[in-house]
Amino acid sequence: MNILYVIILLWLNVVNSLRVISLKAGGLKGFYMLGVCKYLKETTNLENTYYYGASAGAWNALYLSQKTNDNRLINYLKSLDGYNFKNLFEIENEIKTYFLGNFNDDDFNLDKINICVSVLENFKLKKRIFNNFTTLEGALDCCMASSHIPYITSSAATYTYKGKSCIDGGVFGEPHDKLIIPDLTICYDMWKNKEIDKYHLENLKISEMIEKGNLDAYKNLRE
Repeated sequence: MNILYVIILLWLNVVNSLRVISLKAGGLKGFYMLGVCKYLKETTNLENTYYYGASAGAWNALYLSQKTNDNRLINYLKSLDGYNFKNLFEIENEIKTYFLGNFNDDDFNLDKINICVSVLENFKLKKRIFNNFTTLEGALDCCMASSHIPYITSSAATYTYKGKSCIDGGVFGEPHDKLIIPDLTICYDMWKNKEIDKYHLENLKISEMIEKGNLDAYKNLRE
């Protein structure tokens, strides 16, 4: 491991003004996690926060990195209720298209995003954390690589990102480096809300999942 990278990781954990949020995988339950993230954006100073995300957590990390606190994305996602998506890949493409059509690179603190991806190298899966994004499209492509479940997200075995064969970053559990100690970890089962288990592709109620996540965050994260 690069010694400079190690120094930076250790520095992240000792600087009092800096926070780290880790966002785990969640599949469609990532919309519940989005409700939690919405609460954070509305109540917490995230100016000095860095995000580590995998799969659904990667998309939520991108949302948290948005410089402004408006509800354009939230309202758009809620409008997708009842839409007949065939698979997760269609949902991801829909969201990616919305991002690119309504935001630009400068709307996000792309330097604060770290995305965990499982990369297939020499017939082995290796954990890779991508960062230093310079474009919104590049970050979105990495989110899609981090979210790819073979033959489930789409009919493809892998997703190609930067010439590498990639699958879901959630394979490794924790989306951050082992030297990182998050101030907060966000996952779909953080408060064991069994009500979100009823939602699936054929019963996709994004607005309800977002609201349930937002309400649980309000109940549990108030100081």
